[in-house]
Amino acid sequence: MRYLLPILFTLIPFLLRAQLPSSVEKEIKHRVENQINQSIAVAMISPEGTTYHHFGLTKPGGTEVNEQTVYEIGSISKTFTALLLSIAVDEGKVKLNDPISQYIEHPPKEMSEPITLAHLSDHTSGLPRMPANFRPADPLNPYVDYTKQHMLEFIQYHTMRRDVGAEYEYSNLAQGLLGSILEDVYGMTYEELVIEKIAKPMGMQKTRVTFNDEMKSNLALPFNNGQQVKNWDIPALAGAGAIRSSTADMVKYVKASLGLQEYQDNNSLARTHQPRHDKAPGDLSVGLGWHIRHGENGDIIWHNGGTGGYRAFAGFHPDSRRGVVVLTNCTVSVDDLGINLLDSSSRLNHLKPKITFLIAREIEEKGIEAALESFRNEKAESADEWDFNEMDINTLGYEYLEKEKFDIAKAIFKLNMSEYPESGNVYDSYAEVLMESGDNEGAIEYYKKSVDIDPGNANGIAKLKELGVEYQPKEIVVETVILEKYIGKYELAPSFFMNITLENGQLMAQATGQMKLPLFPKSQTAFYMKIAPISIEFVEEEGEVSRLILFQGGQEVNGRRVEE
Repeated sequence: MRYLLPILFTLIPFLLRAQLPSSVEKEIKHRVENQINQSIAVAMISPEGTTYHHFGLTKPGGTEVNEQTVYEIGSISKTFTALLLSIAVDEGKVKLNDPISQYIEHPPKEMSEPITLAHLSDHTSGLPRMPANFRPADPLNPYVDYTKQHMLEFIQYHTMRRDVGAEYEYSNLAQGLLGSILEDVYGMTYEELVIEKIAKPMGMQKTRVTFNDEMKSNLALPFNNGQQVKNWDIPALAGAGAIRSSTADMVKYVKASLGLQEYQDNNSLARTHQPRHDKAPGDLSVGLGWHIRHGENGDIIWHNGGTGGYRAFAGFHPDSRRGVVVLTNCTVSVDDLGINLLDSSSRLNHLKPKITFLIAREIEEKGIEAALESFRNEKAESADEWDFNEMDINTLGYEYLEKEKFDIAKAIFKLNMSEYPESGNVYDSYAEVLMESGDNEGAIEYYKKSVDIDPGNANGIAKLKELGVEYQPKEIVVETVILEKYIGKYELAPSFFMNITLENGQLMAQATGQMKLPLFPKSQTAFYMKIAPISIEFVEEEGEVSRLILFQGGQEVNGRRVEE
């Protein structure tokens, strides 16, 4: 499921059965050839016909992708949920303004007014992005163990933080609840509803929640940071992002939206495209499920999506009856490609290949020493042409550690320490390979370094204990007058904020839709969380704290300060 991006639109001429613009084709080939995206599937839709453009393989050594290749479409599922709601209205099963209290026994506490089914669909319910009791046992398939009971329990005890209908807040929880309510209304599973009401009438044979045999045989495997990961299973919040589909199927969905394909519930579909409010960031309007950008040449209606190993984009321009679908089996966004195909004036990002792509190739062809030499040369002579990233190098080191190629893993982790000497994680990884290869004395030394840099490294403390060493980092004290400088609201993404507060001398952090957690200092400007591998650094510019940097999973996210 992806944060939403504003879209600008300039009408562009489409050729008969429009071809892929050379600038877009060049960028896609660059991304696939350099393993930035494992594969990219594109469809361009017009009244004159549809053209398909496919790049890459379903997996390393696999088959070439085509219009029948299956991907997860993530949050584009929300538009399917909206259509199911609209159909239920036309079938007399529900009304858009029905309060959710008609369908669940215990709605949230202290609502300013009743939350309606429409509020759930247009992101004005006031419910958070995610429930605070979402604590996945398996981070690689995080939704699989989150049940309907969990969802309803959270809603029952949730105290509303904002007025219903007052503001836009993108909410997976709200969409998941809507899907669950529709299941109860019809006495069918979410997947059964999608198949009966949408997929079968539109002829979408590869659009399902659960893989059938044909979908499995056509699946593009999911990737994250170049590593194959798990497909996501989303049972309770299915309405928020559980659907899998193919380019050919998604073309039928967009064509029906454009009136280029007959559909039995066309009035229901049209209702989802109508603007309900304009409260979203970037001057966006929101319909039922869909997001809408108004331009001089008409509206663009669109949605994007993402899961643990996929990204997706679907959008269309009703006035010219043109549409675009872009799917990929990795976590690198394709939004800019989809947007550019609808608006040639929008920015097309040129992504850099990962330096680890070069290192891995050199290791296999020439050995580790030649690979390190190539790394140094590229860093000195062509640094702007590569994506240098601590997490990528670390992940590559673990690939060789898992293969018990200890010397190569040591060399890669050593490289990471020299490149990122201020990161506690790089010392932790090097300590692990030392421990695995039998050098306990060296492991103790580097685990200590890791914990000294990052006192929140519970793994390092546990490993030291396993090695017979009781070790605690020195306590760091930050004066209250300094902590007070950090209080404020920081925007990490559209409609996703980090609120920093000070409560009884304890600095606290609360992300949108999540529980409030204490922050502990590791320096005067950097803090960490004890219950999660997350740290935050505050940045002061011209005498004022202007932003924070959130560090999680090897990634850095900048958050601009928007309120004090």
